Amino acid sequence: WEPQLKMIGLRFSNVIDPPDYAEFPSLEDDPASRMWNLWSYIDARDGAQAVVRALEYQTPGFDSFVIANHDNVMTRSSADLMAEFFPDTEFRSPVEGTRSLISSEKAQRLLGWIPQHTWRITSRTPEASPIRQMVQVHVRHPGSRYRLRANRRQD
Repeated sequence: WEPQLKMIGLRFSNVIDPPDYAEFPSLEDDPASRMWNLWSYIDARDGAQAVVRALEYQTPGFDSFVIANHDNVMTRSSADLMAEFFPDTEFRSPVEGTRSLISSEKAQRLLGWIPQHTWRITSRTPEASPIRQMVQVHVRHPGSRYRLRANRRQD
């Protein structure tokens, strides 16, 4: 009906605020508690950036994107976790180290979105500040009577 209509679905992995990274080391005691999403996560700041990139994306039609960080929430390798909890899973490409088992490659390729924050650095940086502010992003499609409002947090 509307050939220039743009619809985007963003599927966020477990969204984490930086202060919550302090809890990640305790996950090592019970890795099964995080297998529900293959030990993935997304920093809230990177999630907000994905929303901004999606709002700026100009291709009409429907598209969906997975939004997850490049690494997992564990110190164990992703391959070891998969061998323990999903031993019969076939890998289609190599997974090195703690690389995420959930791919955001499509969001990187089409939206130009690349996660910038990882718990491995943020949780060890004393000067890392929590997310404090809500910033409103307003976008209005030309010729549309509707206004889209999204909130994003930033330092």
